[in-house]
Amino acid sequence: MKYQFDCLNVITLLLIVFVVCLGAAFAQGQEAEPAVPFYRPVLDITPGHLVEGGNVTFVLHGYLPNGAYTLITPDEAQLVSNEGSDVTRVVLPFKVIQTSEAGIDALIEVKESITVSGLSSGLYEALVTINNGEAAQKKFHIAPEGTPAPIDYSEFRANIVLDPPHPKPDEEITFYITGEFPSAGFKVIDQRLDIMESLPEQIAVRMTVEAPSGPDAQVITPFRVMAGKAKLSEGAHPLIGTINEQVFFKGVFGVGRPSDPDPQPIIPGVELVIEPSNPKAGEEFTIFAQGVLPSPGYFIAEKSFYMTRSLPAHLVVNLLILPLEGILPHEDMPFKEKIGTAALPEGAHPVRGFMNDVLFYESRLVVGEDQSYSPTIYKFGLEVVPPNPAPGDAFDVYAVGIFPTPGYVITEKAIGIGESFPETVIVTLEVEAPTTAQPEVEEPFREFVGTASLEAGEHPILGSVNGETLYRSTLKVGEAPPSSEWITFQRSGGFAGWVQHLYVNHDRSASITSDAVIAEGNRSGLVPQDQFNRLRELLDGTDFAALEAYYPNEISIADGYLYEITVGRDHTVLVEQEAMAPPELKDLVSVLESILDGRIDLDRRFNGETAISNWSMY
Repeated sequence: MKYQFDCLNVITLLLIVFVVCLGAAFAQGQEAEPAVPFYRPVLDITPGHLVEGGNVTFVLHGYLPNGAYTLITPDEAQLVSNEGSDVTRVVLPFKVIQTSEAGIDALIEVKESITVSGLSSGLYEALVTINNGEAAQKKFHIAPEGTPAPIDYSEFRANIVLDPPHPKPDEEITFYITGEFPSAGFKVIDQRLDIMESLPEQIAVRMTVEAPSGPDAQVITPFRVMAGKAKLSEGAHPLIGTINEQVFFKGVFGVGRPSDPDPQPIIPGVELVIEPSNPKAGEEFTIFAQGVLPSPGYFIAEKSFYMTRSLPAHLVVNLLILPLEGILPHEDMPFKEKIGTAALPEGAHPVRGFMNDVLFYESRLVVGEDQSYSPTIYKFGLEVVPPNPAPGDAFDVYAVGIFPTPGYVITEKAIGIGESFPETVIVTLEVEAPTTAQPEVEEPFREFVGTASLEAGEHPILGSVNGETLYRSTLKVGEAPPSSEWITFQRSGGFAGWVQHLYVNHDRSASITSDAVIAEGNRSGLVPQDQFNRLRELLDGTDFAALEAYYPNEISIADGYLYEITVGRDHTVLVEQEAMAPPELKDLVSVLESILDGRIDLDRRFNGETAISNWSMY
């Protein structure tokens, strides 16, 4: 019995220890969670030169997780003196509270400030607490009253330049310090290059400057000073630049391993601004580019805009932003650059901005009163089930595509049959865009629209969103009338969203139709014999009927093309631009697109009659 009792005691003790450990682990896991929903806190203190008795402003920047939270600013700061230390702590107790159950599902940038007056000279440390937890701290110094402001060497716009700019290992490199003195009275009294024997070597470029002893003419004086020369090993070398021991640059430069030139930088946060924002029809408006450059070394080298001849017109802005020579200091430089003036007719006009050949801005300019426009929908199309209905049989029609974000709502949908011969299928949608900020997550949709039935023949099928036609194709019902059509090629999408068709027949005759507003959008002729033979070779070497019906691109391409190829009347293949498709299919698309774009000219000299019936349909 005693033995059993001891065993029970041991087991009980082990269970207690297990529960205690489990509780401690749970508590530790709980502590690992963020206690305060406030991200990336940054504390700034202004002005730069603090003098005894003056105002000191503490600015807290950061982000709340969504609109359900609010940052509360304290009414006053708390001064705490530490015994045995000459540093006084300024405690700024902020709070974050939840004000609602739900809010905008996006990071909310906040910026709150508190001003303190009457601080005496000395050393201080500012400490930001959020819900009693330390979030940010920063040390600062208050000078005695009457102390002149120290020189701010950031005004020198200093820079470090290497010659050659992309050195090879053991090649002699000359280091220069360039910039601008705010007046002519500054003198360079020393400059040197220090190299720390490490692998790779670390470089310090130093310059000592003597300021003017008295008032001097405020004339900006450029300078370029050689700090020294060195031969360095291959690798990424840390580099620091100082003027009078004040750091103006910290960065890295590479030696060796030559590579292709880096692409020109894309500056985040740049946008296009149009003033007035809602001009009247024919009213002149001004286009600006505005944002923040990451340093004073960048400049707008070229700027231009143009408007397409389509209706509505597309407004396209091009910017070329380049860095100056050398390694650039990190200093934000706000800018607002005028691009030009223009006027447009009434309507909702797409606006796009390209920076260094990369799309950085996309919006619409509404000209006139109460102009509605079709929201952005990627890869919009209509799907018929079954795809080849029999005459008189019912078929279902679905609208498919991708919304750029969640929050879009299809408010109305309808299907109609136009009174024509053959009948035209018309699908209309009304879509409302979200009114609040949404996460940048694409949302595919497949919406049932309705049911219809048709007689035998080839029926045009159109799809429109908010009154704008976004899809055109042909629905084949039953046995279609005999035709000599061999290849039907359609290209849709692209920058302007135009739809273009190419019809190639067995006798080499071809026609091109387009809804693009271009001088030679529609034309006809004969496919050159060598290219016609190339098309035959590609199709003879491909089991076209065995190809998949759809070859999507794994990575979505902004303004990419969608190709639709039908050979005979048996099989249709859809191919997205840059999709992983069989090589023969890619070659086929390449030849057909070259004909469509005019890179392969059609022979306009007909030697006989075309075999295409009802030519006016095309």
